Amino acid sequence: MNLKERIYDFGINILIYVCVIAFFITVIGLGYRGKHSISEEPNWYVAFFGFIFLLPFLIYFYLLNRKINRKTKNELNGIKSLIKNGIRSELDLTKLEITQNENYLLIGNEIIINKYGQKNFQTELRLKNNFSYVFYTDINKDNLKIYFNLNPKTSLFTDKYNKTKQYLDLEFLNK
Repeated sequence: MNLKERIYDFGINILIYVCVIAFFITVIGLGYRGKHSISEEPNWYVAFFGFIFLLPFLIYFYLLNRKINRKTKNELNGIKSLIKNGIRSELDLTKLEITQNENYLLIGNEIIINKYGQKNFQTELRLKNNFSYVFYTDINKDNLKIYFNLNPKTSLFTDKYNKTKQYLDLEFLNK
């Protein structure tokens, strides 16, 4: 892990800790003292302080979630428009050369899973140096060959104006 990732992870951890502390300050200010003690009168100043302390983080998390949803929606709309307006060509999956890079570490007999908690394979499909398509999947190379033999034909959509924008229809892998 490089320094930039460590600083980012440290900042995220501090953000989460401060958020939790602000939540507890708010709850304590509202008068909650625990399961076995009698609830006291709320201290509105402490509750207000905790809420004000918590409010920027809630706004940040809301805006971050909105940004992620907007990006996902734009990607889906881009794929839909590429399918609708792009050049469609049939592709024989049995003639593709499959190469995979495993995105996890193997130390001894122990597998250390990637940062996101799953095994992902960076898979590249090549066809006689004319076509190259890279995607990430949790299906290994042998199982991909089986899927490709069961479903040998699929569609490749290419943008009319930008040939680097491509979409390979591999929806049968999700079934």
